[in-house]
Amino acid sequence: MKKIHLILLATLVTSCNNGTTSSPATNSSTMATTVLPNGARVTYPISGTSVSNSPFTSTITFSSPNTQSSTQYTLSYSTPAVTGSLLSRLLSALNSLPSVTTQPSPCIVTGSGQCTVTVSPGSSSGNYTINSTVTYPGTTINLSPLLMTVTGESTTNTTYAYFVYTKNSESDSYTQCVATASGIESTSCLTNHLPGAFGAQTLSFNGNYAYFANNNSSSYTQCLVATNGIESTSCTVITPTNPGELLYPYQIAFNQNYAYIENSGGGGNYTKCSLGVTGIIESSSCNTISSLTPSSLSDPQGLALNASYAYFASNNRNQYTQCSIANGLINSSDCHNFTLPTASDYAQGLALSGDYAYFAIGGSTASYTQCSVLNDAIESSTCVNVVPSGSGALHNAQQVAIYGSYAYFANDNSHSSYYTQCSVSGGGIESASCSNLTPGAYESGDMRGISFYALP
Repeated sequence: MKKIHLILLATLVTSCNNGTTSSPATNSSTMATTVLPNGARVTYPISGTSVSNSPFTSTITFSSPNTQSSTQYTLSYSTPAVTGSLLSRLLSALNSLPSVTTQPSPCIVTGSGQCTVTVSPGSSSGNYTINSTVTYPGTTINLSPLLMTVTGESTTNTTYAYFVYTKNSESDSYTQCVATASGIESTSCLTNHLPGAFGAQTLSFNGNYAYFANNNSSSYTQCLVATNGIESTSCTVITPTNPGELLYPYQIAFNQNYAYIENSGGGGNYTKCSLGVTGIIESSSCNTISSLTPSSLSDPQGLALNASYAYFASNNRNQYTQCSIANGLINSSDCHNFTLPTASDYAQGLALSGDYAYFAIGGSTASYTQCSVLNDAIESSTCVNVVPSGSGALHNAQQVAIYGSYAYFANDNSHSSYYTQCSVSGGGIESASCSNLTPGAYESGDMRGISFYALP
C-alpha cells in the first residue's frame, strides 16, 4: 500500500503548485485546484473569513485517474501563523489562536474522495496563514496556503429602555436603561437632562435619531443615537413654522418616508413631515393637516401606525380614530371613530403588537384596554378594559410599550416614579403577572413616556 504523511508547517512556505487554478465558492471562501505530478487533482480552500468563535468549514476533494486509484494521499495543515505587523502578531499571541482539524483525522484519501477541514478561530481577530501539504509515495507537494481573516466576535447592538419625565418649570429628563429578554436592568440606568423645560411627553426613534414631543411648546427635541444610546449633548429643540406649526404635540410616529406628529391642541390634528435620506425629519417640509373626514380627532394623546392604518387614541372620550394609509401617506379623508369600553376614558398611550392593540388608560381607572387586530385593523368589538390589581396596579398610565415577552406601562404617579411590567403571551397581556418596578436611576418628575430602541 502506498502511504502519504501529513506535515504540519508553522511558517510560510513556498508552494509548488502544478497547474493551480482558483474559483469562488459559495461558503465565504475561495477554492483552488492543483494538479499533482501523477495527474490527480486536489481542490481545497485558499482563503476564507470567519467571525471569532464561529468555525470556518470547507471541503477538500481528491480526484485520481484510473491508474492512481489505489494511491493513498494525506493532506496536512500547519499551525496558523499570524500575518501583519509585529504589534498585531504580539497581540494575537496573547489570545486564543485559531486551530485546524480535519475529518477524518488525519485526512487520508485513497484514489478519490473528500475530507472536511475546520478552522476554529478562537478569540483573536486578525489575518492568518495556514499552510497545507499533500504527500503520496515518493512525493511531497506544498499547496497554496489557506489565508484566513478573523473579523472579531459578532455583536448585536444593545437595546435600551427609555423613560421620559416632564418637570414643567425645570429641565425635562430621560432615563436610559439596558433592556434584555428578561426585563429592564435597573442597575444600568442613567438619567440625562434635555434642553429647556418644554414638557417632553413621548420618545420615538427613526434611524440614528431620537425625537421627544414637547407638549408645552410647539416643538420637538431631536437627538443623535449611537451604539451607547442617545447622545444627550447632541439634543436640540426644533420648532416647525407655518404651515407645519405644532400645537401641543404629543406623539411622533414614522411610516416609510414620512413622520407624523400628533397634536393634542385645538381639538386635535396631525402634522406630516418628510424624512431626509438619513431618516432625519425635514422640519421645513412639515404641513399640519387640520381637517379629517368623515370623523375628526378629539384631544389625541396616542398614535400608532402599521402598513394599512393610523390610530389616534382620544384622551377625553372612550374612542380611537382610524385613518387609512397608502404608500406611507395617511388619508385624512378616510378617518373613522370607534368606541372603546366605557372605562377607557383618558386613553393615552397606544401600542400595536402582533394580533393585539393596547391602550394605556390614564386617570383614576388604573387600567388598560386590549383589542384584537386582524389584517392590520383593530376590531373594536373585541376590546376589553382590564384592571390589574395588587402589586401590579397601574396608576394614571401614560404610555404602553411592548418589548420581548413583556408589556411595559409608564405611570405618572405624583412624582413617585415606577413602571409596570406584565408578561405577554399568545392571548395578549397576562394581567395577573403585572408587577411594579422602579428604574435604578431617575429624577422626580412626571413619568410620561416609555420606549425601547436599538440601532438597526
